[in-house]
Amino acid sequence: MEVTVTVEIDAPRPRVFEVFNDYEHIADRISGIKAATVHTPGPARVGTSWTETRELYGREASETMTIATFDPPNGLTVTAESHGNKYASYFTFEDTEGGGTRVAMRFTGTPQTFMARVMGFVMGRVMLKSIVGLLEKDMQDLKAFIEGAE
Repeated sequence: MEVTVTVEIDAPRPRVFEVFNDYEHIADRISGIKAATVHTPGPARVGTSWTETRELYGREASETMTIATFDPPNGLTVTAESHGNKYASYFTFEDTEGGGTRVAMRFTGTPQTFMARVMGFVMGRVMLKSIVGLLEKDMQDLKAFIEGAE
């Protein structure tokens, strides 16, 4: 599974990158995240990890994320493993002509077990639509926060 979502934010790239990587406050800025716990003290960098709790399909779900690559203010990769799948979110940050920032997030999910492959086949379309909606809402929440704070 692979999806890409993009958003244009009316703020400079270093500011956008900074907010996207402020995991201490992520639950205050993204409405879909109910709680977040950062496990790595200090500024975001390769190896930074945190656990997010969301409500998905009527149940609470917590996932631990880890920064795998980090290139401020150009991009980063966040990874996670859950229920027999490996997930990666590839973020790129580019300047727009108007002085803003275009953020693209490419999300991939790769089944690692037989059961994860079966569930992906059975639930693939439903899950894909749900994931796209969730990612778009997250990006819009961050956009609203950044543009409202500028």
